[in-house]
Amino acid sequence: MQLVLTLVVAVLACSVAPGSGWFFGGGPKLDDLRVTWALNPFNSWRFDAMPRTQDAAIAAGWKLYADGCAMDQQDRLPGKKFILNEDLSVILVFDANGFIAGIQLRVPKSKITPGKLIAAAPLVEDFDSANYVLSAYFIHPTRICDPVKSRTADEFKTQGTIDKLFFQVGPHAANNLLEIPATQDETQLSQKHWVKGKCFPTMGRHFWYNVTAELDCSQMMPFFLLYNSGKLNAFGFALTSEFDNANPHRFEHPGLKEAKLCCMDPYPKCFDGAVDKLTTMHVFLDCTPSFNFC
Repeated sequence: MQLVLTLVVAVLACSVAPGSGWFFGGGPKLDDLRVTWALNPFNSWRFDAMPRTQDAAIAAGWKLYADGCAMDQQDRLPGKKFILNEDLSVILVFDANGFIAGIQLRVPKSKITPGKLIAAAPLVEDFDSANYVLSAYFIHPTRICDPVKSRTADEFKTQGTIDKLFFQVGPHAANNLLEIPATQDETQLSQKHWVKGKCFPTMGRHFWYNVTAELDCSQMMPFFLLYNSGKLNAFGFALTSEFDNANPHRFEHPGLKEAKLCCMDPYPKCFDGAVDKLTTMHVFLDCTPSFNFC
């Protein structure tokens, strides 16, 4: 009964949302942005909806944290960055025209020791040099700070939240990028080193970067992908240490048992005895995460 009620509420929320096409046909449309997974459907932070325009963010109390366009950071951490209540667990990135262009989270330097090679590369030093930032972009970073190249209102209406998904994996946003396949083409994903993981309802089919049973934990890429009905409609951040920023409700902290049960296959042996809990955050690109059945 609880599950049925949750699904009905999700359908109604999407069917009345402006521009939503999920309930009335046309398949899933990536026209929303929600963060944080929780098992309890009555958890108020579960699938928390984020503003997708700068005007909406300001109206909801989000404040400018840093302007990566005005601070001569266009190649490193581009975009106008907004946070809510001084919390850097979710940093919304807007383009020059005020449309959502990406999402970031802060990783305190005191809470993690970067590993070698690929695992360290995505941890880009923040403006204050005391923290790292992980970045996912919804348009190519070279477009973000240019009013001519940034999205128009018509493009935003047509495309929804994302044009394409990119992860920043180095200090130069323009060049150090992983472009993510929009469909679950397992041949293409394998060629790009994404390894098929487990399916979990309300999340989706997981894919992890170059994960093996013999993985060195210091080499774990801090991103994962989620596909449903063959399409990318969510992704997430994952780090092998436990921490929170100002808001203790934004991040998820699965234990090793949960990670093995829901998400990872193969399961890295290095977790055993070395990692107590992960710090993760799911990011959903449509308004119906409750319908994610892989």
